[in-house]
Amino acid sequence: MKNEEEIEEKIKKKIENEEVIKRRGDKGERDKRVDLRRRDRRDKRGKGGGDKGEGDRRRNEEEIEEETEEEKKETEEEKEEIEEIEKEEKQIEVKEEEEEIKEEEEIKEEEDDIKEKDEEIKEEIEKEEEEIEEKIKKEKKEIEEINKEIEE
Repeated sequence: MKNEEEIEEKIKKKIENEEVIKRRGDKGERDKRVDLRRRDRRDKRGKGGGDKGEGDRRRNEEEIEEETEEEKKETEEEKEEIEEIEKEEKQIEVKEEEEEIKEEEEIKEEEDDIKEKDEEIKEEIEKEEEEIEEKIKKEKKEIEEINKEIEE
């Protein structure tokens, strides 16, 4: 039960992570466009002079690059987490399969033991029947002898 709940939680997290990755990707593109528009407006207004505008643009580009690198790192970390979750799920599945195989083997062994016991019991019964038949034969012989003696 706990394993199943953990798996369900991990799957939910995985789905949420994928949605976050999608949103961040879209948001990153939107941020780049907004920054470019801001730079264009600054240049048009002439604030800070041409050199400063270029400096701001370079700084913004560096910031954007840093942010994209950070986002890439985060997405890679999330992918690694997802891979770990998948590995754990596979390990759990393998363990469950192994347990099922062990249970099946135990059941087969028990069935084999029962068959062996049944055979032993049958053999004992047959031996007892043979002994009884022999006793009956002996008694018949004795009775016949007694009858013969009586007749004589």
